[in-house]
Amino acid sequence: FTVSGGSYVKISFEGARNRIGEVYTWLFKYYLPKNGLKYSCGTMIQEYRGDLLSEKADMVLYIPVKL
Repeated sequence: FTVSGGSYVKISFEGARNRIGEVYTWLFKYYLPKNGLKYSCGTMIQEYRGDLLSEKADMVLYIPVKL
């Protein structure tokens, strides 16, 4: 697939799989505004590492942003 160019925030997450929603809440509600960034409505990418069936998530999130 093709990913559009632009700026992305890269967030690593390693923890309980059922807490991924909290990561997104923190990212959009606190991290982006605090750093003067806005979500650019582009393609978000989730890169999973390790065992996908594990209770523990090990992933990297790439979120497109406007500077």
